Amino acid sequence: MAQALRKLDDERQRFRHVLDQLPAYLVLLSRDYHVPFANRFFEERFGAAGGRRCYEYLFGRSEPCETCESFKPFETNAPHRWEWTGPDNHIYDIYDFPFTDVDGSRLVMEVGLDITERRKAESELAQYREHLEDVVRMRTVELEQANARLRAEAAERARAQEQTQRHADELQTANEELARFNRAAVDRELRMVELKRMVNSLCAQLGLPPRYALQLDQDERRNQP
Repeated sequence: MAQALRKLDDERQRFRHVLDQLPAYLVLLSRDYHVPFANRFFEERFGAAGGRRCYEYLFGRSEPCETCESFKPFETNAPHRWEWTGPDNHIYDIYDFPFTDVDGSRLVMEVGLDITERRKAESELAQYREHLEDVVRMRTVELEQANARLRAEAAERARAQEQTQRHADELQTANEELARFNRAAVDRELRMVELKRMVNSLCAQLGLPPRYALQLDQDERRNQP
């Protein structure tokens, strides 16, 4: 019997050693808020219970916490997961399971994983993502503004080219009108000169002096040898 008890005690010690090596806390909670067992991780973070109830030595309260979810498995007899910020200001991902002790008493076995760094990384990632989204929005606005300026400049150049072309067309039309007017004026002058020659010719036939002094005839006589 003594050997069996020693063997059982050795098994308990080994099991306790295994639990103390966990990178998470593990505690057993009774319905009256006592802590029958806590591994090394839990006691290093929050201290030993020393027979006190969890709310007494964790938070210095005289009554249970209003928002504690650790004892829900007593009501549902089902596992429960939630998130908790401990008195050490670390964030824990909590898993609570219904547990029956060797004497048949009902307990809750609670495992808490410290996810503070993960939450911090997630928060930083979310902030970085938000920053990137802000940068993208700013760059999008800048690109839209640049495109709007380019479109306005292109429209202005098109209007200037259209106005230049219109002025060129107007100038060409004016030149053509002037050319037509010059041709008409020259033709009219030539017809008048011809008519005056005819009158002078008739005057000559009638023995009368020329009626018109034609500069064109004088130039022709001057140029004769």
